[in-house]
Amino acid sequence: MGEGLTHEGLGLDGLRPARLRLAGLRGWGRAGLLALTERPVDLFLFVPIFLSIGIGLWFALLTEPGAVFYGLVAGAVVALTLLVRFGPWLARPFVVALACMGVGGLACGARVWVVASPMLEAPYYGPIQGRIIDIDRSQSDAIRLTLDQVVLSEVAPGQTPATVRVAL
Repeated sequence: MGEGLTHEGLGLDGLRPARLRLAGLRGWGRAGLLALTERPVDLFLFVPIFLSIGIGLWFALLTEPGAVFYGLVAGAVVALTLLVRFGPWLARPFVVALACMGVGGLACGARVWVVASPMLEAPYYGPIQGRIIDIDRSQSDAIRLTLDQVVLSEVAPGQTPATVRVAL
């Protein structure tokens, strides 16, 4: 079935024969790739999927990446964008998918950076001042207080967390 497949039977009649020869795939794989490159609007429907794959890959990292990682990913996204414009015609769907994955990872990293707040590196034992905003119980049934407008005597104001949870 794959050997007798022609582009005429797939509604790809407007394709130039040179473009058909460029595809190294056979049968349905070649036809699908050619159809996707001829109708980029169909590829647009997959953009959210590839963005979410990039976000998922970011969460799969073992440690939070630094500025070098984000710089490399941003450079790769720019290079892939140029490759979409000036690169091989049949590589465009794959390049768009990779670029979307990179943008998803960058978006996730940007969001984490925007909402980040200072955290204490180790347990703090000392005087704490603040306003009580929540009272609840922990799993061990101990009372917990959540404070905001926190002042810690041994911690610089720039390193003080926005909220602190105290177990009594």
